[in-house]
Amino acid sequence: AMEYGLSTKSVNAGMQELVKAGYDANQVTASMPAILNASKASGEDFNTVMQATTSILSQYGLGAKEAGRVTDSLSYVANKTKAGFKDMGDAMVYVGPVAKSVGMDVEQTAAAIGILSNAGIQGEQAGTALRGALTRLLKPSEQNAETMKELGFSAEEFKKGQIGLPDVIDRIKKSTEGLTDAEKASLCAKAFGTESQTAMNALVNEGSDAL
Repeated sequence: AMEYGLSTKSVNAGMQELVKAGYDANQVTASMPAILNASKASGEDFNTVMQATTSILSQYGLGAKEAGRVTDSLSYVANKTKAGFKDMGDAMVYVGPVAKSVGMDVEQTAAAIGILSNAGIQGEQAGTALRGALTRLLKPSEQNAETMKELGFSAEEFKKGQIGLPDVIDRIKKSTEGLTDAEKASLCAKAFGTESQTAMNALVNEGSDAL
């Protein structure tokens, strides 16, 4: 552990946290190199990286051997956006399970959190806003559903997996061309609820390519 500039003591404490989270010794050993490497590469605190990684593994029901995949996607987003490991870990507590249930993978969800972070919507706030939007896509009210159709897509298509979040973003962008910011915001609020409207706006402004 010293080659990572960490004391064995802090690594051992981290490993104990993983054991408490329900991972066995082999799983813990398997996930450690990825977590240590990500901590070193990102310059972020080992415990922060570890907590975010293990939290996301459990949100997504992934095994410890997937730790490298999680740290890779978080490192990538952390390099490209204002979101750090803590932001992404905090956000995923709220949005991870819902994102997983609608077929959004870790990479896409982390990317969405990163884009929101750039727009000043961070951590828990980003997770809650994104969860709210996905929940409306899964169980829209009559008004939500009608407004979604006005915006060029339906919740049914999303639920069946025919379209994903990038498609939703594209269609909103297309349908709202030429509208004022206020009009766009109002439509997003009617489709996704007021608490998720700023988040959806931020994603639409960036466009699906960014995601």
